[in-house]
Amino acid sequence: MWKLRLCSTHLDHRSGWMRFFTSMGVSRLRQAKALSSALPEPSVAIGGDLNAWSIANMESGVDYLENQFPQTIADDGKTTVEANYRPDRRVDRMFFRLPDSCTGHYGRLDQRFGSDHWPLLGWISLTCSTDSP
Repeated sequence: MWKLRLCSTHLDHRSGWMRFFTSMGVSRLRQAKALSSALPEPSVAIGGDLNAWSIANMESGVDYLENQFPQTIADDGKTTVEANYRPDRRVDRMFFRLPDSCTGHYGRLDQRFGSDHWPLLGWISLTCSTDSP
């Protein structure tokens, strides 16, 4: 039997004022590491708001999760949040850790349903064997 754990996450967007510079991505990397280690199962799908709003090379939490969840196929790269006070960003993502014969895909829906974020829709390929761990 094949089991899949689903996880919804929302990483902090800023640290306290005394640790202002960790708001630039360091705290999200720490949270990404904790999240990955808390989900050791061989089959996991994670989705959520990573609040990766900082300069791309300072947001190593996204890269870390991509490495920890290698069966993730890159999405369409569309903006996932609209904000009047900063540039629109791609802060919502999905990640998949699956049996080797499986892949996880996701994309952004085109309606926001009243939110400032566009929802994501993920799916797992059906080519995987249910006998895999």
